Amino acid sequence: MTKRLAGFLATAVLASFAPQAPAAMVTTNYGEYSVKYDDATTFGGIAFNSSGGGNVGFGWNFATSSVNVENGVLTGSTTIALPEFTIMANSGYALSGALTGFLGNFSYTKFGPGSSVAVSVTGQVSVDNGSPVSLPPLNLTASSSSSFSGTFAGTLLMASGGFSSVKFSSGVLTATLNAPTGLALLDTQPQNTFNIGFNALSVPEPEAYLLFLAGLGLIGAIAGRRRG
Repeated sequence: MTKRLAGFLATAVLASFAPQAPAAMVTTNYGEYSVKYDDATTFGGIAFNSSGGGNVGFGWNFATSSVNVENGVLTGSTTIALPEFTIMANSGYALSGALTGFLGNFSYTKFGPGSSVAVSVTGQVSVDNGSPVSLPPLNLTASSSSSFSGTFAGTLLMASGGFSSVKFSSGVLTATLNAPTGLALLDTQPQNTFNIGFNALSVPEPEAYLLFLAGLGLIGAIAGRRRG
């Protein structure tokens, strides 16, 4: 590693510890579910959402940024912090999964001997207010459009089964680039997305169960009279 590269890396590390904007936690109701998140990050507010029909979700667009390595010199940030959020079931609904997070499609370019680009995602999940659990690191998959360019995308499994709430935290997208003699570049643009998908279905209220049981009792009584 050259002294110049080490200096750039040190600058990037120090920048990651710079004071962040105060958290601005907001809660948005989407019918079957609500989402609590910090809208003061570079991602801003939730950009899109869907509800109804069982399959639901929401997500953000990425801000424009680049990681660029040319002849072994780092000239951009290597990490992007993902939004922290908590999904909560609204009254009368149950949530279930697989709950997934899709990230993509990030453009990359690389040329020159030994040049490479890799993208990975890490994070933690807490289900129903349990202790946070680290998710297995996800290496995004590269799809080549030519010998020197293409896109990265991948789906992160966050939870499965039924749940009342899920919190995602400490999410980080990491780009690792290497270009000993050439160029390696990764771009994120507003059309790149972080999508969250899961299921939200209505559940009968207790009164509905009582009416159902009363109906079964009435049917049983009528059938008994006919047999008598």
